[in-house]
Amino acid sequence: MRFAIIGLMSLLLVPPALGSQPPRHGDIVHYQAHNGPQGSKFGIVVGSHDLAGHYKISPIKPVELTPNLHHVVNAPAGHVNTVGIPDQRMASDIQRFHRSHPPEQRYAAGPVEGSADYKFLHPPPGGHYGSMGTTPRGRRRR
Repeated sequence: MRFAIIGLMSLLLVPPALGSQPPRHGDIVHYQAHNGPQGSKFGIVVGSHDLAGHYKISPIKPVELTPNLHHVVNAPAGHVNTVGIPDQRMASDIQRFHRSHPPEQRYAAGPVEGSADYKFLHPPPGGHYGSMGTTPRGRRRR
């Protein structure tokens, strides 16, 4: 019984894996704008998710870090990768601008490479998810 309690407590103390956190207001993310190798873009999350779980992402130019204020891309949390560079001030400024000038709504083409949904849809070479040849849900392949 002690072992079970200690095991459960240790699981609670282990920090979550990087990339498993949903994006937050001001996070700069990588998303898939359209299909193809040149389709991945950078953007900044504006606000929180809507009822469907989609986040509004304002596209930004990676070199100048200037946002495109006239449209937003809607994407689920599993379709984006957070870069790790937050900028809440820029996101708040964009959000204020969008209140008086509603942007055009677009949707992400799919999961970007490296995101949680991309890893699920594209298994690693050899088709194995784990060391024992199991699928993501734990069933053994035959």
